[in-house]
Amino acid sequence: MAEGPVAEAPILRHLLGLAPLPPVPTPPADALAGRRVLVLGGDARFRGSVRAAVAEHGGRPVDWDGNAEAPAEPGSIDAVIDGGMAPETAVAPGSWHAALTRTVTALRGVYADWARETDARRLHYLAVTWMGGSMGLRPAAAAQPLGGLWAGLAKTLPREFPACDIRVLDLDPKLAPGPPAVAELLGGRLLEVGHTAEGRVALLAHATEIDGKPIDLGPDDTLLMTGGARGIGFEFALHAALRTGCRVLVSGRAALPAERPAWLTATEAEFAEVERRAWAERDPAEPLPAVRRRIGRMTQLREIAANLERASAAGADIAYHPCEVTDPVRVRELVERAGPGLTVVVHNAGIDLPTRLPGKTDEQVRRVVGVKVDGFLHLVEALGERPLKMLCAVGSLTGRYGGMTGQLDYAAANEGLARLALRAGHQLPYPVKCLAWPTWDGVGLITNLDAAARYMTPISVADGVDAWLTEITRDGDGEICFMGEIGLVAPQHLRGIAVPSDWRGRTAMLSRRFFLGEVVTYAPTATVVTEHRLDPAWATCLSEVAVDGAPALPLSLALEFLRDGAGWLVPGGEPAVPVALLDIAVRPAALRLNGEALDLVREARLEPGPAQDPAFPGATLRAARVRLVAAGELAAEATVLLATEAGGPWGPTGPAGAGAGAGAAGAGAAGAAGAGAAGAGGAGAGAAGAGAAGAGAGAAGAAGAAGAAGAGAAGAGAAGAGGRPEAAGAAGAAGRPEAAGMAGAAGDLRAAGSASATSGTGAAGAIGTNVRPGTAGRPGAGAAGAGGAGAGAAGAGAAGAAGAGEAHDAAGRPEAASMAGAAGELRAAGSASATSGTGAAGTIGTNVRPGTDERPGAGGAAGVADRAGAHGEARPAGTNVRPGMAGSPGAAGQPNASGMAGAAGAPGAARTTMHPGTAGERGGPSGPGQPTGGPGSAPTYTWWGRLLAVHPWEAVGAGGWRAEVTPVRASEWFAMVDPPQPLLPVAAIEAAVAFSPTVPGGEPVPGGEPAPGGEPAPVWRADRLTLAGDGGHEPTALWLPAPDRARFVGRETDAPAAELVGFRWELPTP
Repeated sequence: MAEGPVAEAPILRHLLGLAPLPPVPTPPADALAGRRVLVLGGDARFRGSVRAAVAEHGGRPVDWDGNAEAPAEPGSIDAVIDGGMAPETAVAPGSWHAALTRTVTALRGVYADWARETDARRLHYLAVTWMGGSMGLRPAAAAQPLGGLWAGLAKTLPREFPACDIRVLDLDPKLAPGPPAVAELLGGRLLEVGHTAEGRVALLAHATEIDGKPIDLGPDDTLLMTGGARGIGFEFALHAALRTGCRVLVSGRAALPAERPAWLTATEAEFAEVERRAWAERDPAEPLPAVRRRIGRMTQLREIAANLERASAAGADIAYHPCEVTDPVRVRELVERAGPGLTVVVHNAGIDLPTRLPGKTDEQVRRVVGVKVDGFLHLVEALGERPLKMLCAVGSLTGRYGGMTGQLDYAAANEGLARLALRAGHQLPYPVKCLAWPTWDGVGLITNLDAAARYMTPISVADGVDAWLTEITRDGDGEICFMGEIGLVAPQHLRGIAVPSDWRGRTAMLSRRFFLGEVVTYAPTATVVTEHRLDPAWATCLSEVAVDGAPALPLSLALEFLRDGAGWLVPGGEPAVPVALLDIAVRPAALRLNGEALDLVREARLEPGPAQDPAFPGATLRAARVRLVAAGELAAEATVLLATEAGGPWGPTGPAGAGAGAGAAGAGAAGAAGAGAAGAGGAGAGAAGAGAAGAGAGAAGAAGAAGAAGAGAAGAGAAGAGGRPEAAGAAGAAGRPEAAGMAGAAGDLRAAGSASATSGTGAAGAIGTNVRPGTAGRPGAGAAGAGGAGAGAAGAGAAGAAGAGEAHDAAGRPEAASMAGAAGELRAAGSASATSGTGAAGTIGTNVRPGTDERPGAGGAAGVADRAGAHGEARPAGTNVRPGMAGSPGAAGQPNASGMAGAAGAPGAARTTMHPGTAGERGGPSGPGQPTGGPGSAPTYTWWGRLLAVHPWEAVGAGGWRAEVTPVRASEWFAMVDPPQPLLPVAAIEAAVAFSPTVPGGEPVPGGEPAPGGEPAPVWRADRLTLAGDGGHEPTALWLPAPDRARFVGRETDAPAAELVGFRWELPTP
């Protein structure tokens, strides 16, 4: 699991909506060959259809033997397709007992096998629910809301079985369940989807301000609240009574003593003595657990009594009545006790008994689920036809996104409650809301706040109470989620959650998703192995460097992959954060693009025992060895230090962006570019330097529908002050055309109501089409490009603009039919969307930035910029539009800006070539355009310097140099709407690589042997890269105090962001 301490962030109100998805890919006929699939639950029609679909794809369906309470055949189980409750089962208290017990029993049976499994591709659990395909958001005949129990359980299973892939599929009962169940099991990506007669849909949360009509509450109103005598419930009850003047009746399971015993009002010290005597003087016949329960009941009653006294002292009209909500008789009594003034009911009762599944009894599961689910059903029945102003169910985000370890039943209970509330809202004549809360800061059921806070930002009591009161005094229905930033996350959740465009921390989550790749082996306390494919159609970073003229992965991004790999390890079950990389070795020749894409395999292994490092005194450290392999050849490796909390060399070391909250470098650079409502730059996908170096940001809104797509989307892009041009297909130095439409991303969809550009002649897209059109076309030698990245019309995927890609984010893995190779991100409901090229209207998830820019062929015409479907003006090949800084080589080897042109405004010279060579005198960097290799030099590492500006160098001290740098913008490294933001200071690292010293005279290292068939391959090494928690990925200056040392610092404060020590080029020794 990847984790970083969750940063302070606002909790935003989100509503759930539905977004259309492309069809799920049809699995191959042998996709389940050799796999045994347990078919569980549902009705006979469900089981028959699923058995047939499993067999059709080569699997062996296994039935459940109800008498033996075990699979009908012996042997291991590789997947479970669970229909839960049959659609026609009555929605009634307790009707779920037998079916849920069956599922829990089956999971206990596979527990030993599944818990130790590390193959991330073997195990699957798919829960099928029956709410009409809309997960309850739309009314449906014969909807079965109790299936929510299985949905919540499924989403928490990765905490029990780390390598298990999970899905939730909601179906229209009229559909044959087998084919979609098997298709989602094998080919789906999202955590929760629905299949209706109209097509496939996904849940998408989007931030929404409350806008319902006011509901007046006053002294004549009574608010009834189950479970409101303690914790968050009482905090709400107290403020509701004080602010509205209404009468509040709260309940709890236990009755207050008729007589007030001394322990009820004793001081804390006095009660501690009562506890001591209870243990010391217990009857030997009384078991220890019984003593513990007796003391626990006394503690709860003390809290209730103290809260009631507190309310009385504050002048609040709050009364208490005992009620066991799973008892319908007691619930009816409670409702009658509220009297005729009852107008608001809040079902807040709940219990949590967190224990891993083998330690849970069936009775505990029924108890946890029953309080939430049966309690709500009893309340609705007892209320009858009372004309309420509001019915509010209190849920949890554990149901929506999965619970913590040991919360299978609690997550099931909350998702079951949410779907019951949705159904009630469709049926009852008054508003019904379900409020899904994160952890409350310091109150509530959570016993370990620090652990809970790792999952998501907790909500403060003050903010929570304010939001709660607002909800019950404003009209509206549905599930309302209060969401902060996500921290601790399993790969299944990171990959499967549909990330809204207006979600805070979105850039960090999508970046983590990209660098995660495809999980192959997942044993988070020991080993994580992942696979990665970078396609040059969208991984434009591959054109930033070359090894012997072949495109290659920048060395700095190889380090990023190493750092991220270690972040998925959980030493001892405790989340940790990478704080330093040691013993770094990168072999650039292995990172060359060979074929259509660059395929990488990453392996991260935890080293045994604790680690120590003088830079982090007093910190608890573990070490992990991470390797990156390409085509069977070791490409990069390092030892990564992991820490939970550490005092680094420059103060507290944070997560370096591993958790939520890591801002994108340049993500807010939209400034002049994003003039419209599309909010360019708001989530890290914004302007790729629109006007960054000067004025002109292109023609404002020229391509934006209603002016909302962001200025510069198809702007002419005159060169700004400082000589840097903006988009419009202008050719870069050495003939590289700049990306058309990069400034102010046209078509980058945002929150509800945003408009975006329409590309070409395509019809208006469906909700969420995620297209960023308008980069320059790729011409062949001597031919003009047509804007299609070598694959046809701009943005036209194999299946048109919609693409067959999964509804995922732009930082996800490439999908077959997505032009730019990345699966699309779900967008907020109501957003206008862009269509891609001349393709048909896009559906949700299409994420295409068509027409990746390319250099014209030798002697050929420049590529035609295809911006928003229109032809841009052609520029001559090789026209310099990015003039360099003035920088003649000074005395004693004073450096120039690496890779930039010579005098201002002059055509750019050849880019700097970096490989084993001689450094300048006094350790200064080499000049521009000067290959520095000596005799016997190995394949060259050439950095084109397009994405990073190194400004004029200044001598600092004896032999040191300093220069300001312009950080890499993710939108220039990846042709995606939501590009991954590297967390390391990649811009400065790449500059440091350029000036790495070599062995004297460029001679081979003694003992170096030639690689088979040619020269020895060079290795770039560094002793350590220490990361700082404060902006480590956004340095603004590079300081080279010595030939092999670089510190990346802030421009104004000189606050260290990271430090690279002992870096150099070498030739390998045997």
